[in-house]
Amino acid sequence: MANSFFRRVFSLALVFSVLFSSGYLLANDQVDDLNRNENLDSDRVEIASEALLAQAGGGNSASSNLAKKYFKEGKAFFDKGDFENALESFRKSLYEDPTDPVLNHLMGRSAYELGNYEEALFAFERVLVLNPNLVLSRLEKARTHMALGSRVEARQEFNRVLESDIPSDVRKNVEALLAQLGSGREHTFGGILLLSNSWNSNVTLGTGELPSPFIPSFISNPTLRSDRIFSSALVLTHQYPLAHEGLTWKNNATGYISDNSTVNENDLNLGIFSTGLEKVYQRHTFGGFANWTGILLQGDSYQSNYTGALTYKYAYSPRVSWRFGWNYTRRHHFAVSGTTQTLGFVHVYTGGMSFRQDEKNTWDISWTHKFDKSPREGNEGNAYNRYDIVTKYTRVLNPRVNFNLSFTRRHDEYTSSLLTTPVDPGTNVRPQRSDLMLSGTGGFTIKLTPKVFFDISGTYTDNNSNIDVSTYMIRQLAMTLTAIY
Repeated sequence: MANSFFRRVFSLALVFSVLFSSGYLLANDQVDDLNRNENLDSDRVEIASEALLAQAGGGNSASSNLAKKYFKEGKAFFDKGDFENALESFRKSLYEDPTDPVLNHLMGRSAYELGNYEEALFAFERVLVLNPNLVLSRLEKARTHMALGSRVEARQEFNRVLESDIPSDVRKNVEALLAQLGSGREHTFGGILLLSNSWNSNVTLGTGELPSPFIPSFISNPTLRSDRIFSSALVLTHQYPLAHEGLTWKNNATGYISDNSTVNENDLNLGIFSTGLEKVYQRHTFGGFANWTGILLQGDSYQSNYTGALTYKYAYSPRVSWRFGWNYTRRHHFAVSGTTQTLGFVHVYTGGMSFRQDEKNTWDISWTHKFDKSPREGNEGNAYNRYDIVTKYTRVLNPRVNFNLSFTRRHDEYTSSLLTTPVDPGTNVRPQRSDLMLSGTGGFTIKLTPKVFFDISGTYTDNNSNIDVSTYMIRQLAMTLTAIY
C-alpha cells in the first residue's frame, strides 16, 4: 500500500507540474472588450498591410509559389473576417516560408481573433525576431499579453511602443491601455479547480508482500484489487510585483483529497503552502521558493515536508526553452501503526527542454534525479536513487481539441538490502532492490470554454523488479475537469 500511496502522490505532483507548465494560461474574457478601442481597431488591417510591407522590404511576401498560394488564400479569408480558415491557410504558408513577417503578423491577428492567444503570441514574436522594428507587431504582442493576463510583459511592450515614432492617435490609444494596466503593482489573485474520476486496475499493487523503504509491515493485497477513485484539488494563487523591475512575489495554497470507493485505506488529504520570489531578466527567469506539505492518510497525520527550491528557465528562442531546478526537503514521518516518528531528507535535481515545433506540435522532455533518505522505522539505513525521464507530445487537432501523449521511464536503485527481500539462494545474501518502470499515457484535452477544460486519458504501467513480488502492472482510465478563474 505504501508504494501505491507514494506513486499516487508523485502522480499528483506531475499533474500540478503539467498544469502550470503546459499552457493553461489565464485568459480574461473581459480583457478583449475592455481593451478594444474603435479608433485603433478600425484601421488595424490596412495599417498592418501598408506598414509591414513597407518596413519588411517592399512587399516580398511568401517567397515560394506554394507559400504565395496559401498566403493569398489566407489573406482573402482574413479580409472577409473568416479567421478560422485564414489561420489554417496561413499555417500552410508558414510551413513553406516561415521567414515572412507579413504572413506571421496576419497569422497572429487571426489567432488572436479566435482566442488562440498563445499561438498569436508566438506569431508576433516571430515577426519581431525577423525585424525588431515592426512597431505594429509589438503593439499586437502587448495586447496579446493583456489577453493572457501577463500584465508585466504587456506593460513592457507598450512602453517600448511609446519609444517609437508613432501617430498621435495611436499614442493616445497605447497610453489609454497602459492606464488600464495601472501602476503594475497591484495584487493579482487566481485559482484552479480540478475534479477527477478514475478507474485503476491495481490500486493495491496486488503482488503479495511488497518490500518498502517506508515500513516493512505495509503489504499490498495479493488479490489484485481494482477500484474507482474520486479526487479533487483547489489551487489558490497570489502574486505581487515588487518595486524592482521584473521581481515578483508569488504565493499559492493547494488542497487535495482522494477518496477510494472500496480500498479506503488509500484515502488521503494533502495540503501545500508555497511562497517565493521570481525574477525575470531578458530571456532569463530565476526563482527561489519555500513550501510546506502535509499529508493525512486515513484521517491520521502521516507526513510533513519542508522544502526549499531554486529554479531557472532560459528562453533560447520563441520555440525552445530550457529549465533547471534543485530542491531540498526535510521530511518528518509521524508515528503510525506502532512505529515511532522518524526524520529524513530528499534531494531532487531536475532539467528539461520544451520545443514548439510549429503551431500544432509541441514536445517536452524532462529528467529528474531524486535521492531519498527518509525511511520509516525499521529501514533507517536504507535509501534509494530514482532516475526519471519523461517525454511529452501535444498535437493541436483543432482550436478546441488537443491530443496528448507521454512516456515515462523510471529506474529505482536501493542502497541497501531490505529485511523483507528474499535471500538469493545462489549467493546466500539479500540482493539490493532495483526496479524499472515504463509507463505510457494517451488522451485528449477538450477546451469547453477559454477557462474550462475536460481531459480523458488512459495509462498503462509496467514495473519490473529483481524482487519477484515487486513486479506489477497497472491500467488506468481518468477523466478530469479543470476550471481556471
